[in-house]
Amino acid sequence: MKNLKTLPKIHLACPCGDLEFIMNYILVTKKDIVANDGRILAIHKTEEIFNEDFIEQMPERFLIHYKIWREMCKKHCFIDFEKGMIKVKYSCHTAFYPIELEANINNYPAYQIIFPKDIKEVNKIGINSSLLKKLSIVMGTSNLKLIFYGENKGIIAEGKNSDYNAKGLIMPLMIND
Repeated sequence: MKNLKTLPKIHLACPCGDLEFIMNYILVTKKDIVANDGRILAIHKTEEIFNEDFIEQMPERFLIHYKIWREMCKKHCFIDFEKGMIKVKYSCHTAFYPIELEANINNYPAYQIIFPKDIKEVNKIGINSSLLKKLSIVMGTSNLKLIFYGENKGIIAEGKNSDYNAKGLIMPLMIND
């Protein structure tokens, strides 16, 4: 895995102070990186974003505020995990960014349970296009494959032709025919 020179803009999936406090954070686990605002959910594979050394050194799960992730999205030389902080080397300086453990703030919502499993697919569902555009930016691709499971079920989005192996979820829009 590469240590990307720019990170995906997953912070755009955070509500930026509008909703529950915990949602202003991005969850980073050894498997997934997750951002969620209650309407859209984006999941990136940690191994697609950070290198093996970073993943080995980091805690099993931690939170990073969306404003810090936004700063980390700026072009950089490398990212490392050092002394309980994220170290980002930019061309002119090095920055250390704090992380938070869930125990110190709150538990992140159980994002895995929202993804539909083994449910019959349907083909007529409304989607808020501005949220879909936001989700595609967060996932790092303009090419999305959408999988529909029901009029009241989340719509799975898979990135195609992307630098990131990301998936996401967008909630359906109710349409009166």
